[in-house]
Amino acid sequence: LPLFFDLAPGNVKEVINTVNAFTKENGFLLEPATEEHWEDIRLIRNKNSEFYKNAEQIEKDDHWKFMRKYHEGYKVGTENGKCVAFIGHVNKDFRVGSERKGSGVANFILEMWIENLGRSFDVSVLRSNKRVIAYAWKFGYAPGKEAWERGDNPVPLLRMSENETVDVLGLAAKRKPSRL
Repeated sequence: LPLFFDLAPGNVKEVINTVNAFTKENGFLLEPATEEHWEDIRLIRNKNSEFYKNAEQIEKDDHWKFMRKYHEGYKVGTENGKCVAFIGHVNKDFRVGSERKGSGVANFILEMWIENLGRSFDVSVLRSNKRVIAYAWKFGYAPGKEAWERGDNPVPLLRMSENETVDVLGLAAKRKPSRL
């Protein structure tokens, strides 16, 4: 919500609740991932496979086995009943995927995830994944300085306000991270 950057934290929550009400009225929801969403999650993930640690295409049988075990760690963004994005956190592996890059859908589901579950999750990213590093920076995360200097890959993304991090893309000079 960059238009509301200067709002107090309580006001930001009020804006988010208003946006949620609007999106619900207009057909966009964040909801638990049920079996009816599993194929959409797989297709979205495979379409964007280069952004994941395992960049190989995931076969349906393998995905179903995984989702049977970990579906409770997933939410989907649906628009008029169709799955257009997903978010999940399993075994310290955080993942977000959207079939519509640049539409704000991924931002919305991550903001809702943080609002509902807080920020107590671990996030790592491949060093070469500049898109995800920039995306995480908008939410107040950056590569941990020690891990980056050691050459870890993937490298943990840490809360900038609570840890020593490194601005590997020079983003601090360009924009401020969100306060969410």
